[in-house]
Amino acid sequence: ATMLLLEHTHNDATSGEPVFKFTHDRVRSAIYGLLPNSEERDGIHLLIGKLLYKLNATSSNGEDWMLLVATGQMNKASHLINDRKAQIKLAQLNLQAAKSAVQKSAFYLAADYLRSGLAMLRSTTAESYTAIPGWRDN
Repeated sequence: ATMLLLEHTHNDATSGEPVFKFTHDRVRSAIYGLLPNSEERDGIHLLIGKLLYKLNATSSNGEDWMLLVATGQMNKASHLINDRKAQIKLAQLNLQAAKSAVQKSAFYLAADYLRSGLAMLRSTTAESYTAIPGWRDN
């Protein structure tokens, strides 16, 4: 018997590219577990987040879901981000993601994004906060 690891779910409405998913959560978990160490996994999360962010930024209609997923992926590897500007940028993305989550009434998710964004700014001076557009907006 042949076991399929991926199944075709649909074609992307914009690009026409096929979209696949793992056939079962255990398959996804097993493959994820094959990555040698957590640092390498975190590096992959960071790479996926950056790629999704760039893809979303270059798309004609930025997708909210892609922003949320990209930010979530980068948050999983936030400890690997040492550049201060990149940390502030991730804090900005977390604020954007939190606002998007609130619009969808996903308040717990919004709180997670806000916590992650604030964690990126722990050692930041007050002047850096003002560099984040919308940090005082209602």
